[in-house]
Amino acid sequence: MSRAFVKEGEVGDPVCPGDACGGAGEPVTKETLRAHLVAGAIERLPKAGFFCANASCRVAYFDGWGGVATVDDLTAPVWPKAADAPICACLGLTEDDVIEDAAAGRKDRIRDIVWRAEDGGGACVTNAADGRSCVLAVRRLFQAHFRPPGGL
Repeated sequence: MSRAFVKEGEVGDPVCPGDACGGAGEPVTKETLRAHLVAGAIERLPKAGFFCANASCRVAYFDGWGGVATVDDLTAPVWPKAADAPICACLGLTEDDVIEDAAAGRKDRIRDIVWRAEDGGGACVTNAADGRSCVLAVRRLFQAHFRPPGGL
């Protein structure tokens, strides 16, 4: 049989080159990179890259051509690389804030985040390190720690 009819394996997105990480990464735009990296690091990633969301990995962004920017190249700490950095960069909401609200059964800030995301009121492309809305991560964290009022 001719090799012309054999399907070759597809090449996936590049994986994080961080020590033992190998995560797939989240694609980000050049705009996101400019918002979070110091000038020298941006030059190492000439095209849009990928965000490594592994909290224990020192690589923040990478591309498929060997370009890497570490957490030391960030203009400010970002979540989840720094647990005390805002999980919702638009509102400045931290993991601790979400956990405290969930434990108290308070849903008002979570509703505000969802409303702003649906209304387009956030600036996730530049505020969030992965360039995406925090709604999914905040909801997961909230649900994992939620205690309804009255202790049910």
